[in-house]
Amino acid sequence: MNHDPHVVDRARVIAEIFDEVVNGFFEPMGWTALIFTLMSASAGILLVYPLLSVYRVQHAEEPALNARLHRQDH
Repeated sequence: MNHDPHVVDRARVIAEIFDEVVNGFFEPMGWTALIFTLMSASAGILLVYPLLSVYRVQHAEEPALNARLHRQDH
């Protein structure tokens, strides 16, 4: 397998830049801050998803309910 050296070098540079960015973000954080951040994000997702599902179900029924009420009036 012959790889283009320029493509390999570019991929290596991009990977190193990504590594520096990620390490620069997480390295100053302590383990407790990292765990708190992950738990907060998880709790937010676990809380928001069911609420949006309930909202979607309730508002999906409204047009059908309005159509039935409109037919009963006439």
